[in-house]
Amino acid sequence: MKKRTALVGAILSLFPLGQPLLFKTGIFLSASGINLLFPEKVDARDAVFYIIRGEKKLKSNDYYGAIKDFSKAIQIDPYNGLAYDYRGLSKKRINDLEGALFDFNKSIEIEPYNGASYNNRGMVFLSKGDRYLACKDFKKAVSLGLEFTERWFYSKDGKWCRDM
Repeated sequence: MKKRTALVGAILSLFPLGQPLLFKTGIFLSASGINLLFPEKVDARDAVFYIIRGEKKLKSNDYYGAIKDFSKAIQIDPYNGLAYDYRGLSKKRINDLEGALFDFNKSIEIEPYNGASYNNRGMVFLSKGDRYLACKDFKKAVSLGLEFTERWFYSKDGKWCRDM
């Protein structure tokens, strides 16, 4: 039986029509088998996989691991604003304010209507002591519909961003 299958495969590979069919079928069957046995490794080529894994690391305070996963997601899909936003959050947690600022700026460049990115960048400005830019970003986040930003309108010196 195995010899007959090998013979049919060899004959089909000589024909221009049979050759792609043989290879495509073989690849499809192999990929299906791998997907059933190792689903994580197959999905690992997708940016969303790294974003989800990085988000879990961020929630468990593994900031360096999260940065690594979000960086991999960005490498796969450099136009994914969410990956930049999450990497910025991770960098802020390790006090890499310049790196966080870069990531939030990139996220805003990709998705200019994402209020969360403006809120997060405002937090970095607040950490750097730039109340004016922080308030500007908080106001923009609120104008884009982000309601929880209201709590950041109050600064350490007792003044409201609304008064600016």
